[in-house]
Amino acid sequence: MLVEPDFGGARLERVEFVDCALKGADLTAATLVDVDLRAAASLEIARGVDRLTGAVISTGQLLDLAPVLAAALGVRVED
Repeated sequence: MLVEPDFGGARLERVEFVDCALKGADLTAATLVDVDLRAAASLEIARGVDRLTGAVISTGQLLDLAPVLAAALGVRVED
């Protein structure tokens, strides 16, 4: 498990996270190229969700990240 990993400013290229729990990841100013997050045990982005360009995630991960993505886009979700 990686707790609050700081990838801020990092260039991640051709990386695959397998069976790794990413909790509170910081992607601020990171560059992702061919990064595969689908096999990560869990995926939690605390900062820099807008930097996911260049990554591939699963449908389940997309649903889990939906609130963070909506907030980053300024979308308000109400019931």
